[in-house]
Amino acid sequence: MSIDDDHTPPHTAANALPTEAIIQAKDNLADLRALTMEERGKLIKMACQAAARLERSKILSGLPPSQPAPWPKSTWQFLKEHARNAQRSATD
Repeated sequence: MSIDDDHTPPHTAANALPTEAIIQAKDNLADLRALTMEERGKLIKMACQAAARLERSKILSGLPPSQPAPWPKSTWQFLKEHARNAQRSATD
């Protein structure tokens, strides 16, 4: 699969039965893993651009800017541990 392919799934996870949604998610994950780094980068860029357009239209319509949810404690713990390991590796 290529990011430039015109691939539209016959149904989306949102309207699929739970079992079908799981199967589709696994297929999508396999498709994503098959992408090149350049194709993954294009996907990320498109997702960010779409989010920015949504946020801009939200603000232009008079709604308040989005407030991101704080990262969970587990994420902070992971980042701290990763930073400690990186510092140890740099000094070894």
